[in-house]
Amino acid sequence: MIRVVERQKDVDITSLLAHKNVMTFSSDELILALVSLVRATRPGMLRQEADGFSVDFEAIARGKAPGDADRLLLKMGAVMESSTPYPAENPNSSVSLDLDAAEARQIADALAKLELLQAWPEDVMDMSRALRARLLNQQ
Repeated sequence: MIRVVERQKDVDITSLLAHKNVMTFSSDELILALVSLVRATRPGMLRQEADGFSVDFEAIARGKAPGDADRLLLKMGAVMESSTPYPAENPNSSVSLDLDAAEARQIADALAKLELLQAWPEDVMDMSRALRARLLNQQ
């Protein structure tokens, strides 16, 4: 049996759909956003190394039911791995990431939390604040 449903007039369903916006990050912004999100959600993934840090994405990838933050971290990690050369060879490079409003808010919240937890040089704080403002305007 086929059931035909008439379309209702003046019903806007676009507000029900998750809209994604493409956001461009500089290399430094993406690293700051990633570190902030990792520190806010899975600090055990962040490993200090002699020349910086590394993020262990394997733990999330092996997980059976990744949460929203895990999926966002994996998305960010995939963008970082696929970008070449990144970032040491080309610090002025930029990458684009599709973010919905909830993801943008999640990164902005993580940046705000990290700003409160740790003292950063003024240029990093300025970058964090500017990035948070851009993320919040994506919504």
